[in-house]
Amino acid sequence: MLYLGIDLGTSSVKAVVYNEYGSVIATASEKYNFALYSNVRELDGDNIWDCTKKALSHIAAEKSVSDRLAGIAVSSFGEAFVALDRYGNVLTPIVVGNDNRADLLFDKYSCMYEPEYIAANMGVHPSPTYSAAKMLYIKYNLPDIYERIDCFLMIGDYINYKLCGIKRSEYSLASRTMLFNVYKKKWDTAFIECLGLDKKKFSKPVCSGEIIGEIKNVLASELGLTKKVMIIAGGHDQPCCTLGGGDVANTLVCSMGTSEAMSFALDKPLPVNTVLKYCFPCEPYLAENRYSSMMYNPAGGILVKWFFDTFCKADFINGKPPYKLFEHNAPDGPTTLIVLPYPAGRGTPRLDNAATMQINGLNLGTNRYELYKALLEGMCFEQKYNTELVKNTGQRFDRIIAVGGGTDSLLWLQIKADILNMPIHLTRCKEVASLGCSIICAVALGRYKSIAEAASKMTHITDTIYPSRTMAEFYEERYGKYLSLVAID
Repeated sequence: MLYLGIDLGTSSVKAVVYNEYGSVIATASEKYNFALYSNVRELDGDNIWDCTKKALSHIAAEKSVSDRLAGIAVSSFGEAFVALDRYGNVLTPIVVGNDNRADLLFDKYSCMYEPEYIAANMGVHPSPTYSAAKMLYIKYNLPDIYERIDCFLMIGDYINYKLCGIKRSEYSLASRTMLFNVYKKKWDTAFIECLGLDKKKFSKPVCSGEIIGEIKNVLASELGLTKKVMIIAGGHDQPCCTLGGGDVANTLVCSMGTSEAMSFALDKPLPVNTVLKYCFPCEPYLAENRYSSMMYNPAGGILVKWFFDTFCKADFINGKPPYKLFEHNAPDGPTTLIVLPYPAGRGTPRLDNAATMQINGLNLGTNRYELYKALLEGMCFEQKYNTELVKNTGQRFDRIIAVGGGTDSLLWLQIKADILNMPIHLTRCKEVASLGCSIICAVALGRYKSIAEAASKMTHITDTIYPSRTMAEFYEERYGKYLSLVAID
């Protein structure tokens, strides 16, 4: 049997087919439209489905896939949702989490509940980043459209609906709304109504791994699939990354994509005061009634892209940034700059859409190569700060699994290993969110008895970057200066 994992990011959809041993059989990806201007961050739901369908068409065209594909599961970024009418039509643009148009409205309604209640039940720190604020924005700024909404679906749940025609809300994705009780595994209808939202607009919650239904016959015929394919609940992309990274104890999975996140599994929930003070979420994990959390920065690949687009256009080769040039010419040791890496707002431990990037220490001798390395250092310092805060709760981390497009940069990986002073392992498959989805499929369809067994068979480490003791000591000193600029205690 073959399993298809679909990973929906903020800029593209990636579809990867795996066999039962985690080997890649086929891949396809499509970029979708993204509106980015002023305080607006929007996607188009119909465009996301069209791109997903196109990627599926490429996958199904592979003769080795069409008659062996058994299951599909979807992972997606959190917070963003699709508003559908009763006919399944998309009614509004998809507003991405760091779009801040709803911030003032959120502040107005924040007096209606205690932050402790949100942290203790929904597992998140109250923030306009979550879906609830955007839903309120629609209700009070687009009332006619709000009345026509039949259902809110998170992005991954929306794609499942398009695949099989059944509306369901997977637990970990539902937790990104700030309206879902992560411990009771149900919508907090009293809180939903307190905010003036309609509880009927939320679909039935299901756990990851539950079989939602079969792919629609018309769609299967259109794609050229020759056998029944089951649609299985996947989850939020970060816990899917944790699973695709091997689901190993005391391990951080660092997703180096457009944004950057470090996720980890928990055997028990995070303390409420940790959720409340540092904004680390506590959401349902994808296996055995466990939980997961993450530390994240909206910057990542998007900051690297900004640098090359802004300072290096003349050096592009065949339309591609000159990565090797800057990797080769970057200073050998730590830079003299301190960068606060918030070009798109700040993530944990303080959710702040209004935060801006700062570059400290610039002088007439600063060149592009030093600035490039300083940007990478800043993002790694921010991760170290987050990691130390989580460690203070009693969590232990021994290693990092790095995944995503950012792993192409050996410079970035070495800086990360040196600053966090942990070995970084690379996996055979970079797209571990889709691999996590395939692991979920393999268990749901009976190939493996448990998530742990499937993960051990389907994930593979290929290389390791070790920290330099000398560089780690140098960076520890620099970290103290970074800490003096960002610490919230």
